[in-house]
This record gives sequence, structure tokens and C-alpha cells, in this order.
Amino acid sequence: MLQKKQSEAPLSLEGVNKVIKVLIYADILISGGFGLIAPIFSIFIINNIYGATLEVIGISTAIYLITRSLTQLVVSEIIEKIQGEEDDFYFEFIGTIMSSLVYLFFPLIINVPQLYMAEIILGVSSAMTYPSWVAIFSRHADKGEGSREWAIHDILIDVVLSLTAVIGAVVVSNFGFQFIFLIIGTLGMVGSIVLIGMKNDLFKTNKHTKNDKLFELKDVEDYEKDMKKKSLSTIAPKKRGRPKKISS
Repeated sequence: MLQKKQSEAPLSLEGVNKVIKVLIYADILISGGFGLIAPIFSIFIINNIYGATLEVIGISTAIYLITRSLTQLVVSEIIEKIQGEEDDFYFEFIGTIMSSLVYLFFPLIINVPQLYMAEIILGVSSAMTYPSWVAIFSRHADKGEGSREWAIHDILIDVVLSLTAVIGAVVVSNFGFQFIFLIIGTLGMVGSIVLIGMKNDLFKTNKHTKNDKLFELKDVEDYEKDMKKKSLSTIAPKKRGRPKKISS
């Protein structure tokens, strides 16, 4: 019966729990906003920032990625060490607000150093949101439906990014970059408000803790150490790497 229902409505969110729905809806708004500028962001830099060159675009991208990578290591460690999901929520919530504010103020950036600073802030905010989002989604995916819910999210986001790539170019052509950044920042803020919808579900119970391995985010060796500390009888596979899948 379940398989039949899925085949009839493969992208339906009916029956999906509230936390997963909130994460998907919020990500549609946030990623959709960023998708408006992504294909034409380099054009904005060249045309609107004094002293910008192709090399500056490459350096700014590198700054963003390096900052994100280094910060993400710290955020991931904090998320794993602190019990409960309050920290996950606040990292996601605050990081989303940070990035939204940066995009709102992007039209005010006039030189290369300011651009680099903006990329650093965006890197930090992305490092705060991504591990938190993945951790919450992984723990709360419905039992036996985790792969399908991940697929639904990815498909919806791809569709949204495809549409916003075209919409963003049209909007900028007619109204300019300042207006598109206003839309991006607003969508991000609305997305952060949507995230509040799952706050009580995350805070009211310890049902999903950091050691509740629905879809394991750490490698197996760390997983085994956690299990030994908890004196649990279940022993994880000794093969290094992510567990193939621990049923949700």
C-alpha cells in the first residue's frame, strides 16, 4: 500500500512529519533566493565593485570556500558534543539571518576589501547552517522514508533553482541588482521565520539526541567510540567510513 501511494505521488509531503516539512519549506525560500543571483553574481561584481577583475572573483570565491570549510569543522564538533538540538536550531537560525543581512547590504559594497569581508561572513553563515540543517533532517527523517524524503527535497530545490536562475536574470534586466538583493534578503528572512515552526518540536523532547543514529554523519570509528562510552551492546561495523545506512 505504501509503495503504491508513493508511486502515485512521488513528491507529495503528505504524511511527512512537521520538522522535515519545515526544513524543506524553509530551504525552498532560502535556496530559491540565493538562486536568483548565483548565475549572474560575477556580473554584479565586475560592473558594480570598484577595482573588481576576474582574479578578484576567483579570490573572493576561494575566500568563501576556505572560510566555510574551516568554520564548518568547528561547528560540526560543537553540534556533536552538545546534547539536545537547541544548538542545531540556533546555528541554523542565526546563520540564515546572517546571510540574509549580508545580501540585503550587498548593494552598498563598493570596493574589493568590502567584497572579501562579505564573503567571509557568508562563509561563516553557510558553515553554521549546512551541518545543522543536515543533522536535524537526518535525525527526524521518518522511519523507512529517509531516502524518499531526501530525494523530495533535492528534486524540489533543483526545480526551484532552475526557475530562479531565469527569474533572477529577468528581474535584474528590468529592475537592477539592488532590487534582486532586496528580494534575496527578504526571502532569507522569511525562511528563518519558517524555521521557528519546528523550534518547539526540537526543544520539547530529547527523543532525537546527538547519538540517535538515523543517518550517521560521523565516521564509523567515532560512532564506535560513542557507543562504547554509552556502554551499548550494539557494535558498529569496523569498516571505516560512513555506515551504509542505519534505518530511520
